[in-house]
Amino acid sequence: MFTSSFIESKLIPFCALLFGFGIATSTALMSFSSILMAVLVVSNKCCRQQLKCTLQNKYVLACFMFFILVLLACSWSSGLVNERSKMVIHLIEYAMAPLIWVGVQMPNAAKKLIKAFVCGALLSGILSIIAYLFKYPILQGRIDTIFYWTVFRGHLLHDVFLAIASNFILWSILDSTAIKTSQRLWLILAYLVCLVDIMFLVQGRTGEVMMLGMNLLVILFRFKVRGVLYALLTAIIVIPLLYQFAPAVKAGIASYRNDQVQLQYGNTDTSTGLRHQFHQNTWVIIKQAPLIGHGTGSFTQQYSKLIQGTTQMPTSNPHSDWLLIGAEWGLLGVLLVVWIVISNFWVLLKLSDSSRAMGVALLTGYLIATTQNSFFMDNVTGFAFIFLSLSLIKLGELNSSEHKISCTDKL
Repeated sequence: MFTSSFIESKLIPFCALLFGFGIATSTALMSFSSILMAVLVVSNKCCRQQLKCTLQNKYVLACFMFFILVLLACSWSSGLVNERSKMVIHLIEYAMAPLIWVGVQMPNAAKKLIKAFVCGALLSGILSIIAYLFKYPILQGRIDTIFYWTVFRGHLLHDVFLAIASNFILWSILDSTAIKTSQRLWLILAYLVCLVDIMFLVQGRTGEVMMLGMNLLVILFRFKVRGVLYALLTAIIVIPLLYQFAPAVKAGIASYRNDQVQLQYGNTDTSTGLRHQFHQNTWVIIKQAPLIGHGTGSFTQQYSKLIQGTTQMPTSNPHSDWLLIGAEWGLLGVLLVVWIVISNFWVLLKLSDSSRAMGVALLTGYLIATTQNSFFMDNVTGFAFIFLSLSLIKLGELNSSEHKISCTDKL
């Protein structure tokens, strides 16, 4: 029906564009476009030839090996069959890493994905600000009884994806010497949309910390030695100003302090208190099977078993990637995910300045988030990370040298 060249030059890049836009706006669009891309890659002869070489990329190999562990761990899991299946599907992006890597190799696919992601995130930020100005919540904001100005996602992902987008925009502002003044002004306006929405409207401590941390890293990478001084000066000036004048930041800090006080009095019925309780209990579960864990999809049952007979709140997630990994796959799982992180970092170090800076900042932002949330182990954020990181690697290769798409290339 479609020629091989049409699939490679048009359809697969279009899937990448759809996925990028869906990251901040629609899980359904992410699922549809990723499945369609996988089908197109498998059905195309040239793409299938490239699949043979994908595992030469150590980052792709690490992702794939982690998924092998996820499958194997189903055999010793204490979880229910539906919980095992749910977790396997939840982490399917790691199995798809070779397919995704081939997909973003197609002409302009990586660039389209990044641009579409930024556009989708900006759309959510603009609509959020409009909703606030008219005091009329829309979409997700009409459902959420606390965070009225979210749009397509809940407050956590709304802020996180805007924070990542702000990173790409800030680098373009600081690094692009060829762009016109009018273009730079539009980029500054786009950055301000991210800043205002995250720091002033939609409260979310994870997104706020990620934006600050990643933006400081961008400054550091852009100006190198001088960047250390610039990053420190920016932090010294900006953080007190945000604390003084940004309502979302002030509310987040006040909420955290109140949670800490409540925790000291033994009240764990707060965001921070519940996380503390989840973390403490999960350590007990980890100690019961420290080497290979309780198996894929076992956490919910193990946690319910641990708190049985108490009034503690049950959970299917300890709100920490590392604790969830430790509970389900033990030290072996932790080492494999560390391999994913290190291999991603190692590949990024060999790339051009822009992709290296964006990739390291993205990885750092995720590492910040994983201490109190599940990002690598979440379907939406996990898929987003694999697609974004591999797209940045591809763009870095293109900027470093004239990279031809061939299965004989070093992938």
